[in-house]
Amino acid sequence: MHLLKIIIAVGLIMTYASAQKKTSDEVIMVKEENKAMNQAMQQARDTLPQFIKAFKNPTKDQTGFSIKVRVEDSNGVEHFWTANLALLKEGFSAQIANEPQIVKSVQYAQKVIFQTSNVSDWMYYEKGVVQGGYTIKVLLKTMPKAEAESFKKELGW
Repeated sequence: MHLLKIIIAVGLIMTYASAQKKTSDEVIMVKEENKAMNQAMQQARDTLPQFIKAFKNPTKDQTGFSIKVRVEDSNGVEHFWTANLALLKEGFSAQIANEPQIVKSVQYAQKVIFQTSNVSDWMYYEKGVVQGGYTIKVLLKTMPKAEAESFKKELGW
């Protein structure tokens, strides 16, 4: 059975706006057939125009823009939050902001270019509240209640 690896880096989410620190990753494995996760990733892709609009012209209250990108190689599939994001004519460029655990085709801080079809989530802060973060919402349901509540508080939820 194939597994889809979703990475949530709690420290990363809190510091990715500066995007200069490598953080330890909390890795959560999710089955590729996980309906809720697949719906969350589709919702992220469907609402990507909202992210792009804010990214192109952020207000003073919108900060910390990041996209989670799907990377696949012969070793498997892994999803990474990114830093130093740039919008290209067709897609994005960004740096991998997590240490790879499965795939070997990328490494931490490596610049990658990807299409919108490889976006698995997006997020930014607006007035201290995370916008987007669809896969995070699914993963919060799998965490111990106290941990999830603490995490939600940090995200402004």
